[in-house]
Amino acid sequence: MLIAVGADDDSATARYPAQRAEVAAPPGDAIDAGTIDDIDKQLIGLTLLRRQLVLSAQQERARRGQPKIEATREAAVARRYAATLGSAGAEIAATLIRFCRREN
Repeated sequence: MLIAVGADDDSATARYPAQRAEVAAPPGDAIDAGTIDDIDKQLIGLTLLRRQLVLSAQQERARRGQPKIEATREAAVARRYAATLGSAGAEIAATLIRFCRREN
């Protein structure tokens, strides 16, 4: 089974082509807890990296006298998650955005 990952609803896909991909899900008997744990570790690592990048961008915008938060960009992120993952995607995006805004 192929699972589409990513969404085509904004220009981010053009800037980051790897964002849109088709992932082959392993057959049911090939899935184990270790594989899921490995994916969770990757998600956590990517989330922490995303937060570092967001905080750096916020500091740079503040240094230039601009608002730290880009509401338009955050809304686009939420739409992309919702378009791909449905209402749960919107919840994930909201949580991710809140988490990445904070240093602690």
